[in-house]
Amino acid sequence: CIFAALQSTLISIYPLALMAAYYVVRRWSAPGQLTDHGVLRSAWRTESMFVAILVAPHVAMLLVLLQQGTLSTFITDAFVFNQRYYAHYDIGGDPLTMLRNAAAEFAGLIVTYLRPGAWREVETVLLLSNLAAIFVVWRTRGRLFASFFVALVFLSRMRGPGYHGAPYFVLSFASLALVLAYAADVIWRLAISTLAQRTADDQVAARLGGGAGTMPTNPLTSLAAGAAPAVPAPTSAGNGVPRSTRSSVQPILQVAAAVVVIAYGAVFFHDIGGFVLHLRRGDGLQSPYSAAVAAASAPTDRIWVAPLDPSVYLDTGRLPASAYTYYHPWLAESPEITAAVLHDLQTVRPAVIVFEADKRIDWLFPLPIPAEYGAAVFAYIQQAYAPIDPQDPLLRNVYIRRD
Repeated sequence: CIFAALQSTLISIYPLALMAAYYVVRRWSAPGQLTDHGVLRSAWRTESMFVAILVAPHVAMLLVLLQQGTLSTFITDAFVFNQRYYAHYDIGGDPLTMLRNAAAEFAGLIVTYLRPGAWREVETVLLLSNLAAIFVVWRTRGRLFASFFVALVFLSRMRGPGYHGAPYFVLSFASLALVLAYAADVIWRLAISTLAQRTADDQVAARLGGGAGTMPTNPLTSLAAGAAPAVPAPTSAGNGVPRSTRSSVQPILQVAAAVVVIAYGAVFFHDIGGFVLHLRRGDGLQSPYSAAVAAASAPTDRIWVAPLDPSVYLDTGRLPASAYTYYHPWLAESPEITAAVLHDLQTVRPAVIVFEADKRIDWLFPLPIPAEYGAAVFAYIQQAYAPIDPQDPLLRNVYIRRD
């Protein structure tokens, strides 16, 4: 899991580093860990083996890339490109800027969804689940783990919403499961405690000959039996509230809160999250360009689609003509990538190209249209290709070779 997370999104290094730091703190703060030399040597061997297991897949991948001669390309695309070109389109190019931008985004998330009118939003459910989970782990595991969990929730959303927020969504569903389990446990424990108290009261009453002159110690039992509750001594817990009142009200509040949590989880599962809906696979995902591309090309032909519509490749079964299957502004800013795209198009000569020259890309801020940021690529397409129908709003973006 660590290998997949890190190699798919390098920014995963931040929550992974946090987990590693917490593990080290808890591991080496165990009693006798640093004073018993035998325990210390055994721990070093165990931890070294654990680290080797974590590092081995990454080393193997780097060796494969080195053997294939693609290691330099990997470093350029994964590190140099992200810092030099992509960084100013997203969350920044250095750790401090990333954390500052992520904090601003998370603050905006709280302001947007932590309000009564947004209770039916998925983001609201996930946010409330994380906040409730922080309370649960603070009660059950202590302040250190609760602090770690707060930081983990924050770092898991560094890439923001959408598919980039997959780590946050996974963690949020884990929080939801934790909170629901805790709520169910509260109800279960109170039910068992109440049953045990009633049994004890019945046994005391039986020993005293039917309970004449006595009354059960459980106030709920006494009220159910029609007996008048005993008046406790006016003791106080230090805040002006009698202890007997607090002890009787607290379980009721706990059960009420647990019931609300479970009911909200049920509404989320059935209604908000839509997990009970059964939709046919692929409904609404087909690209409007797929039919035209399939009609204008053979199954063995290559195609190219820009700025971004991967469903065309999937719908038609056509392979992309370039290693760069999409073409956004941050790719166009790289002279190396633009040159590579042009080289692929000129060499492979795809049968069909879909290029939405005037498409407005939805982003955090306004972006130039493909005809502007991809002027060099668009000029080549206009020179070597012709639109199927220049007057049609859809087919004018579908180009076939002039020959």
